[in-house]
Amino acid sequence: MEVLAERDPELGTEVLGEVDYLTRLTERLLALARAERGTLTLNRAPFEVGSLCRSSARRSTAAMGTRLVLDGRDAHARGDAVATEAALDAVLENVSVHADGEASVRWRCEGGRVLISVEDRGPGLPPELARTALDRFARGDTSRTRRTGGAGLGLSLARVLVEAQGGSIALSGTPGGGLTVTLALPAT
Repeated sequence: MEVLAERDPELGTEVLGEVDYLTRLTERLLALARAERGTLTLNRAPFEVGSLCRSSARRSTAAMGTRLVLDGRDAHARGDAVATEAALDAVLENVSVHADGEASVRWRCEGGRVLISVEDRGPGLPPELARTALDRFARGDTSRTRRTGGAGLGLSLARVLVEAQGGSIALSGTPGGGLTVTLALPAT
């Protein structure tokens, strides 16, 4: 790879991007398969939600250029912080593709649960996709370009990772257009 990058930097960068994409795709498929078999291992412990949201937002901004507004109050969840962050990363990846990279990330405690909401101003979710958007391989845009979407695993992975912790994920329309994805986890 280094030789390729030296000889043709543009092609080298493109190939490395493809390798990164295939690695993420493989990791998602493995996590989904493990969850399906009941062998997904989680490390359940209390964690601070704000620092997790800020970390995921920093990574999303650096990797995908998202512009995020963060807002939250002191909240602690009981679950697997790594799995929760992977779920949030998948939601933010959708923001970068479908909502021009702009969203608000909010977290709070409510009724014994910690809610993490990602609200974007993208095109929203067509009614015909509302029932299947969290299913494996569900795609709003069926074209196979990277610009318009990946393999349709992100939101299904988020659902599996959150539900494995005793949580839930919900999709709703954002007032004024867009989509709100809410992850709900047990609070400590």
